[in-house]
Amino acid sequence: MEIKCPNCKYQGEVNKKTPGHFCLEVLLWIVFFPVGIIYSVWRLTQKGYYCPRCDFKNVIKLGYNYQEYKTNIKSDNIKSKENTKPKNKKGKK
Repeated sequence: MEIKCPNCKYQGEVNKKTPGHFCLEVLLWIVFFPVGIIYSVWRLTQKGYYCPRCDFKNVIKLGYNYQEYKTNIKSDNIKSKENTKPKNKKGKK
C-alpha cells in the first residue's frame, strides 16, 4: 500500500508495525501482571501504518476513494437483497 506522509512529505510504501517491545510485554506479564495487561492493550490499540522515514503515525493512504467504495457497498447490498427475496408460487396468496 502506498502512503503520503504529511510530516516529512515521503510518498511510497508503508510500514505496518506495533509500537513497543514484545520482550518487555512478556516480562511485564510475568513480573507485574496488571501492568502487563495495560501494556498489551496499549500496544494493540496503537497498531497501524507508520511512515518508514520519520515514524509518523497519521499517514494518508493513496489510491483509496471513499465515495467510490461507499457506492460499491450500497450497490452490492441492493443486489444481495434482490437475490434473497422469496418468490411467490402461482396459485398461492
